[in-house]
Amino acid sequence: MSSQLRATDLWGPLLSVTLPVLVLGAWMLCVFSPGLAHAQVEDASMERMIERLGEQDVQAGSGALAPSTVAPLNLEVQWRLWLTLIQNGEPGIAELQALRDDALSLGRVSLPEHALAILAVARAREHYNLSVTDAEALLTMAMTMAPELPYPALELARQRIHDQGAPHRAIAPFVEGVRRGMNSPDVFIAWVLKFAIFFLLSILVGLGAFMLAQLLRYFGVAAYDGTRWLPRGFSSNQTVIVLVALVIVPGLLLRSPLASLLIMLAMVIPFQQLNERVVSAFFLAVILALPTLDVALSRMVLFPGSPAQTLDHAHLRGCDDACLAHLEEGTTPAQRYAAAVALFRTGTPEAMARVAALADATAPTTRHFKAQWANLQGAVLIAQGEAQAALEHLERAEILLPQAPEPHFNRMRALQFTGDEEGGYDALDQAVRRGLESVGRYLDTGRRDANSLLMILPLQRSQIWEEHLTYTETITSISMISPFWQSLAGPKLPLSLAPYLGGAGLLWLLLTLQPYLRQRVSTPCPKCGLARDPDDARELGGHHYCLPCYQTFVSGASLDYHARIQSETTLGRRDRFQSFLRRALSLLLPGTGHVLGGHALRGTVAFLALAFGAFWLANPMGLWRAPAELFHEGWAGQQVFAWVLVGLGALVGLRGLVAGVDPTRVRGTRGRSEVKR
Repeated sequence: MSSQLRATDLWGPLLSVTLPVLVLGAWMLCVFSPGLAHAQVEDASMERMIERLGEQDVQAGSGALAPSTVAPLNLEVQWRLWLTLIQNGEPGIAELQALRDDALSLGRVSLPEHALAILAVARAREHYNLSVTDAEALLTMAMTMAPELPYPALELARQRIHDQGAPHRAIAPFVEGVRRGMNSPDVFIAWVLKFAIFFLLSILVGLGAFMLAQLLRYFGVAAYDGTRWLPRGFSSNQTVIVLVALVIVPGLLLRSPLASLLIMLAMVIPFQQLNERVVSAFFLAVILALPTLDVALSRMVLFPGSPAQTLDHAHLRGCDDACLAHLEEGTTPAQRYAAAVALFRTGTPEAMARVAALADATAPTTRHFKAQWANLQGAVLIAQGEAQAALEHLERAEILLPQAPEPHFNRMRALQFTGDEEGGYDALDQAVRRGLESVGRYLDTGRRDANSLLMILPLQRSQIWEEHLTYTETITSISMISPFWQSLAGPKLPLSLAPYLGGAGLLWLLLTLQPYLRQRVSTPCPKCGLARDPDDARELGGHHYCLPCYQTFVSGASLDYHARIQSETTLGRRDRFQSFLRRALSLLLPGTGHVLGGHALRGTVAFLALAFGAFWLANPMGLWRAPAELFHEGWAGQQVFAWVLVGLGALVGLRGLVAGVDPTRVRGTRGRSEVKR
């Protein structure tokens, strides 16, 4: 017994102190390390960018910018040349850079198919006889060829860990990959949809495990207090029958297992401790929010193939004449701005004049659109040879979006054309500090056209999503939650009633809080698990044991010898059974043993982490893959994160199995719970 207590005393403080420290350390590593690495790269790259700036053919007063002279056939020629070189074991970085610059000159900001092909070659570098340095150079080039895709950056992080043995250098590209994924509508929606489904499935199984533990913990207590509250003449057996009928009969009448589960939850809520009430409130809040979540998920499911996705792809990957004509017919703010950008990327003087007319006729309402139009107006004026007039628009764009590098970069170009060299270097410094990679890409090119020299603010993910919301209001939605809800709630409880059920549960939780705080309800005895009568607790000076356990194990002199021996045998058997039950549940359903012992928050979080990680491992690619998603289950180290979640949940369960779970104690003289140390 003493060794068990020593193990418990060791594990409890260890986990309570070490885990928060580890989480805090990991957070600080992820937050500060990329910033430090980015600062070092920024300082090292600034001088090279100034050199590139001096090499570019940009002279003061050089007039309007001519359209691109690159033929679309050049892209195919450069790509086939690179394929030939890579088969011979050469990385072909110069050919890829020429391909990227030609595409940028033609207005194609992103080449996702080419970037993914380069990524596949870098991943199979041994097959192509490429060195680690060659593979890193290819991935870096792929990152610049598709600035919205996270996969090249994530692959670069993986190679720095596995191939180079430098995990500290993998932090910056990993964070950059996650940032790109969060900004890309395709990837972000795929990620959110996947994690939302895993979350809801984890909530479903977590609620079942939580209710199993709560039923084992509080059903006897509810039956005891029910006998006290029912009219005289009801025995404990009759009370149990009434409670069972109260739980089962409504579910049978409504053909709803969920109704029985919620009634069971309502039955145990009056006896719950504060931490258990927090968990119950969390599950009830999820039920209340289910219709809202269903609407959000249905909109995400409708995004593939939607006009908003088509608009996003055309905006970054190039827009032909048919696409441009379709955009010009659009009426939404995003469509009008995308049409103006598509016209700008043609580079012709006529198109620039049409963009200027569109900008003058447009009255944007949001801050992002105001900044985007102001930056576009400034870029058009620079392309028309009116650099001095462009400064006013670009400065306004800088004020509206202070963290965007594009207005600063274009102001640098305008200052170059006006002959202000010092001001141009200052603007370049501001642009580099806000977007090192994007600025470097435009300084790498040697072309002298509007697409190569000027940066355009692209449509943001939120703007694409607003465009999609407008589209979803005109079509029939697809419910993701209703099929699961109907199988659990039955035909007589539609999903539209979920807010009322969740709200009623939360109201009941608040109404029953006062009797618990005033200690007018029974609580489970930490020794035998039987009901601890609040009246007996006051007579016993607020001791946490029930009356039989107190008389047997604390003040044994109040019982005769034979009664004490029999009571010790009976109550000791119940104590050992409760301990065995907590250990068994910790083994079978990690975290549930802690919930049975009253540690609801710790146990529920552990079980939800385990369930989420298990669902993640079972289906790592999710419900819907982004168009440029790689069919690889281990990208971004997601299997590692899933195993970490499973390991954390299993660790809590193993601790409960090995060291046992000490039940919480409630003292009558206090209105709170305290854990046995």
